[in-house]
Amino acid sequence: MRKWRVGSISMGLSLIALGVTLFLSQLYNWEVTTFILSWIPILLIILGIEILIYLLLSKQEQPIVRYDVFSILFILFIGVLTLGIYFVTSTGLVTTVKEYVDTEEVNGMLPEVNQKLSKDIKKSGH
Repeated sequence: MRKWRVGSISMGLSLIALGVTLFLSQLYNWEVTTFILSWIPILLIILGIEILIYLLLSKQEQPIVRYDVFSILFILFIGVLTLGIYFVTSTGLVTTVKEYVDTEEVNGMLPEVNQKLSKDIKKSGH
């Protein structure tokens, strides 16, 4: 009989959600950081629910929770990365860097404009 390792379902769901998020962000040109920041808390909730379901459905008197170590490390890595992104975003650094990256400097000559001015416009003497 196979043993259920807590974290396997969370790992599978997180990979599916991450793939769908990245696909939709490329397809519709959405902001990836916004989706990832809103997605990670849901992943942690799923992991918590998975642990509780395992404990409730276990037929043992003192159930032993067996973790899928790779899944838990992956989820922790994503969580720490998200907290880091959230911290950097809340400081305004991401906005500053994005504005700097999005800026474009263009040099060029403007066309000469010759236009007659009406006689009631006067030049101020500075």
